[in-house]
Amino acid sequence: MKLKAFLLILTIAAFSINVKGQLAEKKFELKMGEMGTFYLEFQESDYFLTNPMGEVAVKGTYKIEDEILFFTDKEGQMACPEDQTGRYKFSYKNKELKMELIEDKCTGRPNMALQTWKQVEK
Repeated sequence: MKLKAFLLILTIAAFSINVKGQLAEKKFELKMGEMGTFYLEFQESDYFLTNPMGEVAVKGTYKIEDEILFFTDKEGQMACPEDQTGRYKFSYKNKELKMELIEDKCTGRPNMALQTWKQVEK
């Protein structure tokens, strides 16, 4: 019985690490026509949105629960107030990040979900 409990805990822990690891240490680009290319980079729990001039437009934190990605901005010229956490259903496969708006009171952030982000090397 103890072995079964141990294996269950180990499986849950491995799944949790894998879910978080889906985006950690990855960088994506989105070409917005004449506006230029934006970059979205994920670290362990932080994310950075960089504008075409190479400036960090938003720095925030993110978390993943199941297939839901939560964004909370902390600072930056395009940052939303911290109490406006956005929720997005996401998928990551074939080096593409797709997001679908669930709920977000921030007016600018939902634009991130309008197109597919392509993974690039860091």
